[in-house]
Amino acid sequence: MGVSTVLPIVISVVSAAIAIIAVWQSWRLQKRQWRRDEIETRRDVLRRFFAYRYRLTDSLRGTDGEPFIALNEAWIVFAGFPEVTATLAKLHNDLGKRGLLAQNVTVLIKAMATAANISTLYLEDAYIERPFAPPSQ
Repeated sequence: MGVSTVLPIVISVVSAAIAIIAVWQSWRLQKRQWRRDEIETRRDVLRRFFAYRYRLTDSLRGTDGEPFIALNEAWIVFAGFPEVTATLAKLHNDLGKRGLLAQNVTVLIKAMATAANISTLYLEDAYIERPFAPPSQ
């Protein structure tokens, strides 16, 4: 076996190894991007729900559907997170019951934040329960 037969085999093996590594790296990077996109989507739903939660207060309830739109999206976006889906189910069942909304929303926001890789260490319950809202007239 001469150099002229071994060299093409070595080149083929090296080329195949480079192609396999390139495909594997591409797949790995694409998977990381999908994960980032999923987290960004979860954060967007949480942000919108958190931003419009003041419309769930007694004085403004029913004025706009934005928090409910975000809650309906949360069923899909957080489907793989049992703590979030259980809290969503509890919130859904308790809608309209006095005194339970603020508590359920607080638990839900913390569960959604955890699922979206956001620290809840400095998230105070009192602030979540009392959002900035225009005074009732």
